[in-house]
Amino acid sequence: YISINNEDNILKNKNIRKALAYSLDRKTLVEEIVGNSSKEAYAFVNPIVKGVNGSFRRNVGDLFGDNDGEKAKSLLKTGLAQLDLSSLPKLTLLVDDKEGSKRDAQAFQNMWKENLGIEVEIQVMPHEIMVDRMMKKNYQLSLMMWAGDFNDALAYLNVFKINNPFNMAFYNNDQFNKLLHEVINQKDEEKRMDLLIEAEQIMIEDMPVVPVYFLGLDYAINPKYKGLVRGKTSIQDMDLYWTYIE
Repeated sequence: YISINNEDNILKNKNIRKALAYSLDRKTLVEEIVGNSSKEAYAFVNPIVKGVNGSFRRNVGDLFGDNDGEKAKSLLKTGLAQLDLSSLPKLTLLVDDKEGSKRDAQAFQNMWKENLGIEVEIQVMPHEIMVDRMMKKNYQLSLMMWAGDFNDALAYLNVFKINNPFNMAFYNNDQFNKLLHEVINQKDEEKRMDLLIEAEQIMIEDMPVVPVYFLGLDYAINPKYKGLVRGKTSIQDMDLYWTYIE
């Protein structure tokens, strides 16, 4: 996902943030550029996360559209008017020095230029320097990844609660924070799920970050190896403890 500094003078505007989200062509990115089992993201909670009946994502559905140039231009126009600007100044996107990050950043840069006519400068740096700049609020856009450490939507949404140190988007919505607080104390599973659903809907309406794709990793496994356990909360969670050679 693309983290956005919600305290930036330009990107504090919700319509500008949403314009950036709607102008990306995720389907083309995943199928033609990323080229693995990753899936386009039209919300933030990963499809592997459980819901009440089936996955959380199936319970909620997609929360915004893909590659909608006209909507993106309309949102940009509205945002510029609200900021009393005639055009959008050049933005800066931070990425770490991994090849996949640089590849994705170039795709975003091209899509934003083509669909919105805006200029975005890519700055490549080691991951730790990028995160340090984010924590100091010295950035506008940054390419990030998040994997929940337990199988629940809260593991994803709680990142953006105001007092979470990982909330480097500096997102702050009182109703969103209130709902997540209620989730922690709610014992009824269906009521708890309703709170999580509403929280994600509020978050995506604000678009404090831009979901891009749910990362998938492809493995080639020798058929002689047995007992490999794949994690249920993260695509990177491969447990070799029970693995043996037949």
